[in-house]
Amino acid sequence: MKFVIHNGSKKATIVMLPPGGLDERAFAGVLPYLADYRIVILVLDGNVIGEDSVLPDRKTEVDRIIGGLQRQGISEI
Repeated sequence: MKFVIHNGSKKATIVMLPPGGLDERAFAGVLPYLADYRIVILVLDGNVIGEDSVLPDRKTEVDRIIGGLQRQGISEI
């Protein structure tokens, strides 16, 4: 899984998940409109371009998302 963070100094946070088979570039066109927010784009396992990753079960992926957000100090989205 890949966490891509834009506007990291902002407090209000939006979490975005690209559609299957796409990465963070799927949101390039909307990022300028979201400049007032910290944007966390989660590229799930199996969708990280250039990595040989496999999408695990949903519970495992959710646990990784929660853990990653906590490591970034994000407790509210």
